Amino acid sequence: MMIFLSGCMVSVFVSLFCFSSVWAASSQSVRGTIGKTMDVEKNIQETNAAWANESEDLFHELESLEKEKKRLTLQKKRLVRVKKMEEKKYEEYIRRQKEVHRLKTEIAGFLDMILEKLEFNVANSLPFLKKERMTRLENLENLMSDKDETWGEKFRQIFAALQIEAEYGSTVDVTQQSIDHGGETLLVDVLRLGRICLLFQTVDHKQSGYYDMADKTWMDLPAACNMDIKKAISMARRERTVDLVNLPLGRILVQ
Repeated sequence: MMIFLSGCMVSVFVSLFCFSSVWAASSQSVRGTIGKTMDVEKNIQETNAAWANESEDLFHELESLEKEKKRLTLQKKRLVRVKKMEEKKYEEYIRRQKEVHRLKTEIAGFLDMILEKLEFNVANSLPFLKKERMTRLENLENLMSDKDETWGEKFRQIFAALQIEAEYGSTVDVTQQSIDHGGETLLVDVLRLGRICLLFQTVDHKQSGYYDMADKTWMDLPAACNMDIKKAISMARRERTVDLVNLPLGRILVQ
């Protein structure tokens, strides 16, 4: 009986020892699992915290990007309007350039025609102030050939010359000059009556004449004209008061 009890006690002791060993192993396994679980939980919490921070940063960044998008959208609209305005300005500039080119071409042709007529009229009019008038025409020719000069200045100069030529028709003057008459050179006073006629008288008042446009030469006048021509020359020089005189104006030449 004692041997049986002893055997039972040994068996129980062995069982308890085995259970204790299993419990210890299980407890250590559980602790390891719990530790791992806690580590995972900690990692999850840290990850969630990181995601929360990143999410907040992304939210602020999104707000900033939305504001930037609105600003850029408004800027784009403004730039589109500016682009359209600049395109219209450019189109208008091109149109004006074409119009300016057309006007320049027309003005150039018009001024060339006016200058040609002016040269013809000077060449075929009474030969008064010949050097001055020819110099003026030469200057106009040089002006028209100058590419650096403005068309406004060319226009002004040509019409100034026209005005001067027109004013000759309403003025009277006297110049002393040498003329070729009958194969000899005479020093005479030349009286210009507008653009109608040229009369001459020698400085001794003994010989008078007129310029014949048909024959392009100086012709003599009767001695009876000497006194009236002398008076007219004195009046043109303002040496005497204006009075009525009879002057041989000749005949009108149709050109």
